[in-house]
Amino acid sequence: VEIPESVLNKIRDSKKTLIICGQDSYDKNFPELCSKLSNAMNLPVFADGASPLRFYAVLSDNTIANFASFLKSKNFIEVLDPELIIHFGNAPTSKTLLDFFRHSKAEKILVNRSGDWKDPSQTAKSLLPLDPSFFCEYLIENLQRGVNNSEYLDSIKELDRAVEELKIEKIDNAAFPFEG
Repeated sequence: VEIPESVLNKIRDSKKTLIICGQDSYDKNFPELCSKLSNAMNLPVFADGASPLRFYAVLSDNTIANFASFLKSKNFIEVLDPELIIHFGNAPTSKTLLDFFRHSKAEKILVNRSGDWKDPSQTAKSLLPLDPSFFCEYLIENLQRGVNNSEYLDSIKELDRAVEELKIEKIDNAAFPFEG
């Protein structure tokens, strides 16, 4: 199985690529391979709430925990809308993530082993009926050189850290009622 050269060129040429992982019955190697791909190519990962990848964030600090907090911002779309989204698995269950997917001007590549168009927004233009683990391995072996998403990744990670700090500050300073 080969990945079309046009897809590889899009991934290679994009400076703002994002991975979205929806729910799916991925094989046991996928979380580690997705994390390796993310680390090798400096790609942020938004794992939907129903995705098993949410539980593997320890494999990569490129897994963004607080994306729902900043995806609602029009400024995010204006400044940090990706050029390319690689989407693994089923459609997002998160309304915020699904709305972002729908409104993003990014080119979208769906990757799932069943070859189904799992895109209720009907905005994806490419579907690769491939095993997600195979796709990740292929990109790690063939594309990691020449891909530079580090500035984009750093911007998203900075937003994630800022949101996390705000959450911690709000919780630490909250006046919780005494119920005892």
